[in-house]
Amino acid sequence: MSPGGGRGTGSAAPPLFFAGDFDRSTGEAAKTFFSRQSEVNLSGSFGHANKIGYRTPEFGGFWAEASVSAHEKVAQIAPSGLPAGTKYVYDLAANWERGPLAFGAGYAKLGDNWDAGLRGHYTVGAIQVAGYYQRNDYDVVGTRNSVGLAAQYAFGASEVVANYIWAGKWSNMADSSAQQLILGYNYHLSKRTKVYAAYTVIKNKAGATYGYSAGRVNIDGVTPILGGDPRSVGVGVRHNF
Repeated sequence: MSPGGGRGTGSAAPPLFFAGDFDRSTGEAAKTFFSRQSEVNLSGSFGHANKIGYRTPEFGGFWAEASVSAHEKVAQIAPSGLPAGTKYVYDLAANWERGPLAFGAGYAKLGDNWDAGLRGHYTVGAIQVAGYYQRNDYDVVGTRNSVGLAAQYAFGASEVVANYIWAGKWSNMADSSAQQLILGYNYHLSKRTKVYAAYTVIKNKAGATYGYSAGRVNIDGVTPILGGDPRSVGVGVRHNF
């Protein structure tokens, strides 16, 4: 899709994804609790295929996007794992950026399942702060709220980042809330390339499984991992093309 307005077809990231992009330093780690129904593809896994969308021209820092994902007469899979029938996925988002401020809002819907999100980002000198709020309503598991806050301090070529994210319990699932803490460090080798290191810890309640792959089980090979507290350390290089 062109920044100046235009259509897009085929594979593309959903507008809701960008509305939820509240922390631009730690990347995907900060989206562990951010549910993205609009990314569920025809096989029930995450993807961006068979989609047509439109992005408006930019007016004074504001632009909007809309997309529809075709089902191709193949049954979709709802977030609960149940069939959602041959339904389209609808995705809408609006964003505004001007100077140190940025705001975004997004909405995605598949059948009776929907996500809605808000995000904000503010820069003052060497300090950046950001946050997001998301509301989900899915069949079987019910409704859920989640909130994320992030702060970054830059000095020289370095950046220190801290994130705190909270996901409330699903209304139909006991003890399904969780919290996440992310601490990170970035060092910019150039304008587009940086090296980074990050530490992440998730505290799951007894019925939550955040941070684990779907279907992950204990050493007995049968019992699902519930209430675990995964931790991870990552280092790498990121280059923006």
